[in-house]
Amino acid sequence: MDIFPRSLRENLRRAVRSGDLKREDNLEAVGEQLSDIFQCDSLDLVELVMAIEEQEEKSPTTVGDLMDLIEEMGRMKRPPRSGKSDRT
Repeated sequence: MDIFPRSLRENLRRAVRSGDLKREDNLEAVGEQLSDIFQCDSLDLVELVMAIEEQEEKSPTTVGDLMDLIEEMGRMKRPPRSGKSDRT
């Protein structure tokens, strides 16, 4: 199961594109904004970051780090497409 559903990744990307967050922003400094984006409380946010650290053995410190790790985890966890026809 993907820790970060597509909607969460999209919300984070949208916040960066709109300028609400910057890739270089420190996660601790923008924790409240991230809680709003992810629609979770600060404890949930800490648990999400800890889950990333546990799975990836990396500790994100900036919004950009978090985005990169979320994208990386999303690519690794993406299930194979179904209904794809084999062409022979």
